[in-house]
Parts: sequence; C-alpha cells; structure tokens
Amino acid sequence: MLPTFMLIGAMKSGTTSLARYLSSHPDVFMTKPKEPGFFNPARNWTKGQEWYEALFGGARPDQARGEASTSYTMSPHVPAVPERIAGMVPDARFVYLIRNPVDRIRSMYMHLVDRGEELVPISDAVEQRPTYLDISRYGYQLDQYLKVFSRDRILVVSSNDLRHNRLDTLGSIFGFIGVDPNVALPDVSEEYHRGDDKRRILPAMEGTRTVLRRTGLMRRIPKDLKWKARSALSTAVPTDRAGIDEELADSIWRSLADDLGRLREIVGPDFYLWGKA
Repeated sequence: MLPTFMLIGAMKSGTTSLARYLSSHPDVFMTKPKEPGFFNPARNWTKGQEWYEALFGGARPDQARGEASTSYTMSPHVPAVPERIAGMVPDARFVYLIRNPVDRIRSMYMHLVDRGEELVPISDAVEQRPTYLDISRYGYQLDQYLKVFSRDRILVVSSNDLRHNRLDTLGSIFGFIGVDPNVALPDVSEEYHRGDDKRRILPAMEGTRTVLRRTGLMRRIPKDLKWKARSALSTAVPTDRAGIDEELADSIWRSLADDLGRLREIVGPDFYLWGKA
C-alpha cells in the first residue's frame, strides 16, 4: 500500500501535532516514523518502493494513509520532490501547513540550536543560511507542486487556525483526505515539539548522544528514560537568544514580499496572511 495523502510541511509549523491529531481518527493511518522523508534523495529514496510501502503495512485497506515529511517543501535545497511523488503516487493529496514566517524562522533557529547545528546569533543565521527564508517562501514551495499536481489536490492550512480553531480545522482536513469530518475524537488539546520547549544538551554529553545515534543504540532506550536523561543532562534553550527584533522582522518581510504576493494568488482573498498580503 501507498499513501493517499501527505503532510508536506512547512518545517516548524506544527506538523508533528497535526500528524498526532490526524492519527487519532479511526479511519486514518499515519506512518511511524512520522517523517520518513522517502522522497528526499538525501534520506531514504534509495531504499526503494518496497521499503516505503512497508511503512503502510499496518493500515486497513479502507483507511486514509498518510505520512508527514517537512523536507518535501524545502526546494531548492531538496529538489524535485513533487516529481518523485507524482511518479509513484500520482493520486496523492497534500496538506501544507504554513505559519507566520517570522515565528517559523525563530522556531527553526531554536530547533537548530537545540541540535547543536546553529552557533551564531539569529540575525547572522538568517543572513548566512538561505534555508530560513527559502522554507518560508510558501508560494514558491507550492508552485513546485502545482507544476505536476492540480490545485484541488492541495489544502493549505494556517497553523494559527490549527491552534485557535482546532476542531473545525481538523474537520476540514478530514473531509479533504476523505474521512468522516464529524467523528468524535479523543483529546486533541496538547501541542507537540513546541519551539519554546526546546532544550540544549550540555556540551559534555554531545559526544555520547552522537555515538548512541550512530550505533543505533538510541532507538533501544525506552522513551521515558530518554526524557528523564534529557531533563537531567540538558538546559533550556534561552528564548531571548532567538529574539527577533523589529529590524530583523522588517528585513524578513521585505525579503518575502514578492513570494507573499504569489501565495495570495494561490490561496485566494479570504486566507489570512498575517496582515502582510
């Protein structure tokens, strides 16, 4: 079996929470891991279709089947993803979750700090690492899919709506992927992988964590033990380190102005774009 739909990002817009909410529907199956990244050539593409199909082996034939890989909207850094998908899953539907770009960039920065991959101040990081802005070029990312898929196969969802109007937003998504939008759901109040909850592993433990990951031993450690160790051997990422001042925010909006105009053309006049388009 192959997926019937995909959550395609954007990174740090709430896809982890959305995947959890969708999996609570009895007629929706989500892969584990949540983010297989199969159509990303740097991840698992070389493992082949049989490997990918096995991820959906636990689904019932009548279920909507999905995965959630944020690298699918990281063009040009992860190229030609829509074309790969079209070659294997031409009837797929796509849910694209987008977030205020300034907030998304801040959250992405904290994520990379947490992983030890970002060491410079956020203003320097945005200038030096093109992915911060490119992932936030939502119009451009959507255009990559519109080259090979029709517009009616893509549902654009605001992370603001998912947070503040969750049940109605989930109902719209359920209807879009072809399951009952009115089904009673368990509690969907929790949010997952919030940027403000990020913690930075203490430097003395970085080498140990790297070894555990590379050897595969990390996967064998019970989840509750991982969280206890993380709390004891880490410190919270200071949120003020990721503060975006007015000058940087204005620079971000100026850089994205043309793309916001394109995004407005795609989503129509009623979609809220943070008062910027």
